[in-house]
Parts: sequence; C-alpha cells; structure tokens
Amino acid sequence: MQSDEELTAYPERSLSSRIVTWLERGCTLGVRLSLALLFVLVGIFLLYVVGGLLFITVGLWNPQYQFLSFTSDLYFTTLGLTFGFTICIETSSLIVLHLLNGVDGVRNQISLLAAFVGFGLGAALVRITALTVLHGYWS
Repeated sequence: MQSDEELTAYPERSLSSRIVTWLERGCTLGVRLSLALLFVLVGIFLLYVVGGLLFITVGLWNPQYQFLSFTSDLYFTTLGLTFGFTICIETSSLIVLHLLNGVDGVRNQISLLAAFVGFGLGAALVRITALTVLHGYWS
C-alpha cells in the first residue's frame, strides 16, 4: 500500500519543462521591472527637461554645456541610454513570452512585429548614446 505522500506527489518534470518555466518567470519579471522603470525614467526625464528649460529661461542656471545635446549633455545621453536598455529588456522579454505562447493569428503576428520594432528602436537609442556616455564618464 502507498503512503499519503506518494499519492499526492507530483510527477518529475522534464528538463525542458523546467527550463521553459524558468524562462517564462524570468521574462515576466523582466517585463514587470522594466515597465516600472520606464515610468520612473519618464518622470525623471520630464523633470530634467522642463526644469532645465525653466531654470535656463529664468536665468537661475547657466550650464557649461549645450543643454539637451546628444554630444555634450551627459545627463541627457545617460537618460537616453537607460531608456534604450529598458526598452530592449522589455521588448525582448515580450518577444520571448509571445513566442513561448505561439504565434497564430493576425493579431499575434502584428503584436510580435510591434515588439520587434520597439526592440529596434531601443537598440538604436543605445547605439546613438552609448559612445557619448562612455567617453563622458571615462575621459
């Protein structure tokens, strides 16, 4: 006769099933964290742009660099680089989650295409800003 523990025990899952489960959990966490980070970054970005323009207009702040320039404003480019990384993390997680669930139907294909476009935009933003940020912090 079998004990109660043996009767309620779950069967052993395969390695591929465990890998897919961890991949799904990681991508779900990536989407949730990057979405929260995007809201924080939008707030910081708006505060920097509106506050900077207001302080420059009033005459309370005169920066030594060209404000909101990709080549000389290190804070602006750092925010852009962080935006790019966050967008890449979020859209790549969405792509993996979408591919795990299957791509059948026109709606799913359009949303997958939109996620790839978003990933391309995030990667382009990283490419534009990364060199300026690296030279600005390590020179």
